[in-house]
Amino acid sequence: MSNFMFSLNATLPVFLVIVLGWFLMQKKMFNENFVDIINKFVFKVSLPVLLFKDIATTPIRDAFDPKFVIFCMVGTTIMDLCIRAFLCQFF
Repeated sequence: MSNFMFSLNATLPVFLVIVLGWFLMQKKMFNENFVDIINKFVFKVSLPVLLFKDIATTPIRDAFDPKFVIFCMVGTTIMDLCIRAFLCQFF
C-alpha cells in the first residue's frame, strides 16, 4: 500500500497540471504561442534548476546505494549489448 501511495504522490500532481492546462486551453486562456514559450521556459530553465537544487541538497552518503548503482550499470550494459547485437543484423 505504501508503494501505491508513493506512486500517487509522484504522478497525481503531474496529471492534475496536465488536466488544468487542457482545461485552460479549452477556455481560450492559453494560445499556442504561449504554450510554446512556456514549454521552452520549463524545459530549459525551471526543470534544470529544480534538478540542480535537488542534487545539491541531497545528502549523498544517505542516498547512495552501491548495489543499486551496480544493478543499473549491469542492466544498462546488457541492454546496450543486446541492442547492438540486434542492430548488427541489419547494418
